[in-house]
Amino acid sequence: MKPENRSAFNFINSYMKRYWRLVIYGTLAIIFSSYLQTIIPVITADAIDFIRTAHSGQPYELASLYRFLFADDMLPGTVLLWLGIALTIVAALLAIVRILSRVFLISISRHVEYDMLNDYLRHLQKMSQYFFQRNKTGDLMSRATSDISAIRRLTGPAIIQFSSTLVMFIFALYFMFRISIPLTLVALSPLPLIVFIVYSRVGKIHALFNLIQEQISTLTSRAQENFSGIRVIKSYVREKFEIDAFRRESDEYIKRNISLARVDSFLHAWLEFLLGLGVIAVIWLGGRQVIDGSITLGQLVAMLSYVGMLAWPMISVGILLNTWQRGLAAAQRVQEVLNAPVDIKENDAAAIDIGGAIEFKNVSFTYPGTEKAVLRDISIQVQKGKKLAIVGATGAGKSTLVHLIPRLYEPTAGQILIDGVDIRTIPLQVLRHSIGFVQQESFLFSDSIADNIAFGVVEQDQEALIRAAAASQLALDIDQFPDGLETIIGERGITLSGGQKQRTSISRAILKQPRILILDDALSAVDTYTEEEILRAIRPIMHERTTIIVAHRISTIRDADHIIVLQDGAIAEQGTHQQLLNIKGIYFDMHQRQKLEETLREIN
Repeated sequence: MKPENRSAFNFINSYMKRYWRLVIYGTLAIIFSSYLQTIIPVITADAIDFIRTAHSGQPYELASLYRFLFADDMLPGTVLLWLGIALTIVAALLAIVRILSRVFLISISRHVEYDMLNDYLRHLQKMSQYFFQRNKTGDLMSRATSDISAIRRLTGPAIIQFSSTLVMFIFALYFMFRISIPLTLVALSPLPLIVFIVYSRVGKIHALFNLIQEQISTLTSRAQENFSGIRVIKSYVREKFEIDAFRRESDEYIKRNISLARVDSFLHAWLEFLLGLGVIAVIWLGGRQVIDGSITLGQLVAMLSYVGMLAWPMISVGILLNTWQRGLAAAQRVQEVLNAPVDIKENDAAAIDIGGAIEFKNVSFTYPGTEKAVLRDISIQVQKGKKLAIVGATGAGKSTLVHLIPRLYEPTAGQILIDGVDIRTIPLQVLRHSIGFVQQESFLFSDSIADNIAFGVVEQDQEALIRAAAASQLALDIDQFPDGLETIIGERGITLSGGQKQRTSISRAILKQPRILILDDALSAVDTYTEEEILRAIRPIMHERTTIIVAHRISTIRDADHIIVLQDGAIAEQGTHQQLLNIKGIYFDMHQRQKLEETLREIN
């Protein structure tokens, strides 16, 4: 077994070992069911040979397995009746035990699927934003759905099939050797060639399954992007282009599946041909042995039944191989995500009461895999309850800077302190629970407006929720919604305007009552009048907590206690609004430009 396959196998096995009792029960049930199935040809052979000997008046000795059940003076009709009853009992037991084996082993596969999916999602929750920037959402979704389902099929149906095949093979061989060793060897003669053909195809099948799983991820990613960007696609009349692009990816998926089907068909055709030769050889040699009296007709019928039992395991090798290789390929892809290092390390230190004083000490940041620093040697102090504003051109590093505070990214160099404590020593839940973060792109869930606002709190307080909506000026729009705050909004808040989405996000942050409030360009989608009303309403709230505002409009931040101007990732200017105007530098130019734009808007 190749190292990567061994690693994938050990990975799957680590989940199955958690349910070792079910594995034992399922294995015992499979052993018993396989034994029962191999008894049926013995009873059938006895019935056939008993009929032949009874017709000719010759004595016949039944199989020792159940001979004690029959009296010597029992009438032939009674013997046949009891043989029929024996067959019925065995068939009924077989059905019950098979059901039990499936219940046990399918339960394992469902438990493995459940545990693996939970571990997968739990691991993703620990990853930094950079991980999600470099991995496509569709690919991560495909691994969580298609790949984990493939692993479930391997740990459930495939294991049932493999176990029953192996045990039945052993029992069938035992009974076949008891009938005729030469005939058994003839029946097994195609086996070496079958093993060679299967082994020669394993590598090809595994490679094709990897390619198919990758293409499923590509299709999922493209579909997800199309659904998310449907407005843009329609606005730019790109429907045909996107359909053609998706068709090309679908054609590639079909092409790869057809390649696999060719290999699979080749394998099945050869297996069936070789097994057919084995059956012909058994009929020819077995028929001769019946004629010369070496075996009975019933034993030949039993032998052919056992060959049929062996034929299915040999044919199912191809199916098992497909499921096995698909499962291993899927396990490798899931492992890739689970083995991805968590770059935001959790700290088990005792929880602390966060006040809100923030200090950046010589902080620099570079995105992994890049050379250019996004932030360079940033040093700032924000006292508890004060308001810091950050301005600068697009790409100056404003959003990256505030993303460092809740540890969505880790600084490349330097320290960030809250109340004099390095944030890396504060438990993540405590740190993030103390921060209310309104991001540039307001993400809303496909749920009610009320549930979206209350997303950051454990229990909903209707009065507090209404106050939060009023503070963000969202309450003005509530009457327009068909069910008020209980109105269900579309995926990502698609039924709301940009301003309504931002105000819902602001309400969410306010309701959380954080010690630190971060507004990352949170008012860009509202008009100047609404901006003023929101700022006026939340000013008392900001007064009670440390506030950091990232903005493009000077009007948003003119009353800040301290303003920093970022340029190329470094602090170019800092001071109060008036101090920065007096410098007549970057901030002054921004202010004058925005004043001119405002004047032109008023004239128009």
